[in-house]
Amino acid sequence: MSKTKQSAVVSRRQFLQLSSSAVLSTGLHKINPMRRQRGSYTVGVGHNSNPYIATLRAMLASDGWNPAAINGKRVIIKPNLVQPETADTGITTDPEVVRAIVDQALAANAAEVWIVETGVNGAFFEPCGYSFFDSYDPRVSLVDLVGLPHNMAPVPNGLAYSAIALPIALFDENAFVISVGKMKVHNLTMVSLASKNMFGLPPINFYTAPPRVGRFGMHNRSVNESIVDLNLARKPDYAVVDGIWGLEGQGPWGGSPVRMDLVVAGDNALAVDYVCIMAMGIAAARVPHLLYSTVSGLGPAGLNDINIQGDPFEPAAFEIPLSLPTASPPQASPFSINPYAGEQTQISFRLNMPCLCEVEIVRAQPFDTELPLVRLLRSWGPIYAGTTTLTWDGRDDEGNIALPATYGVRVAARSYLATNVIFSFGWVNIANPNG
Repeated sequence: MSKTKQSAVVSRRQFLQLSSSAVLSTGLHKINPMRRQRGSYTVGVGHNSNPYIATLRAMLASDGWNPAAINGKRVIIKPNLVQPETADTGITTDPEVVRAIVDQALAANAAEVWIVETGVNGAFFEPCGYSFFDSYDPRVSLVDLVGLPHNMAPVPNGLAYSAIALPIALFDENAFVISVGKMKVHNLTMVSLASKNMFGLPPINFYTAPPRVGRFGMHNRSVNESIVDLNLARKPDYAVVDGIWGLEGQGPWGGSPVRMDLVVAGDNALAVDYVCIMAMGIAAARVPHLLYSTVSGLGPAGLNDINIQGDPFEPAAFEIPLSLPTASPPQASPFSINPYAGEQTQISFRLNMPCLCEVEIVRAQPFDTELPLVRLLRSWGPIYAGTTTLTWDGRDDEGNIALPATYGVRVAARSYLATNVIFSFGWVNIANPNG
């Protein structure tokens, strides 16, 4: 990896000048028509063609950057480096956005700063323009997550998982985790921002589902619900989204770049994401993982709960992927049944559009990617929009009563116009008849 330091757009001396409140805060609020005092979450916006300056302005406007919380800690920064591409493609996080965060962390006396990423072919630090961090400061390291030990992290009230494998370093008492996502669309989740960026933290080998590679085992339960579960397992301490260049069309890497000159920041990833989709012109109803995150208590219910502070900007109208069917997480009522006593459960879910649909009862341990079939409740076929309810009597496809355990309920939906399959996931329990 190259040790040559990239020429900096903003020098270290300029950083010290820019980070003074007199320079960055002058005129921020009084020139900003978007500042609102409506909710308990505050999100800062920096609007500047220089990604370093835009990031500093967003962070200071957010009111959520607390240097005292950084002092003496290991700051773990997770950018989105999903492809070996530069930031102006709209695909990856701008290294100058990350550099501004690194400088703020060092100024707050962080003990060390890790910039972390991984991929099937390794972390793309060099092709994404991050090599200069190798010689930036002795406290700063580029860290491939493949080399880090992991453990199973419990997911309180998880939607698709009860536990997820994650790097142990994330849970150290001296760890401060920052998600630095990219303002772009995604063909399965509609957007890939700060919350979705946490999807890059679990070990790839635990969630690989052949013939695809990467974390498609998590996709095969429910990519939207898995995003929520990751944030429930380890909520980021701070979130930044790089919108200097956004991506529209067929994301996360097949679309077209859009120049926005925006950086959005705050101490709540969900609040940051709601501001981002407003900037992209995308309705919240089109982004299931944001709505599920709200219900799961991860942050605000929408813009009415958020104070937007900082620079004014004009929202865009991003071209978005073809709308895909979405099934709400299936609910079993009652959740637990005793088939030996003739008990049954009603499994209900709601679809947003007519589509093709299949429903299965599966075995679902935390590491399962294959999800062995127990009972096919509904084979592939047309289905109307709205609520569907199916009955399960606790038996497998051979007519035998399933062993006492908690099973997964997986709904698969596919548009008439596209081949992508979107999954949603729920749970149902077969009680032990002996108590």
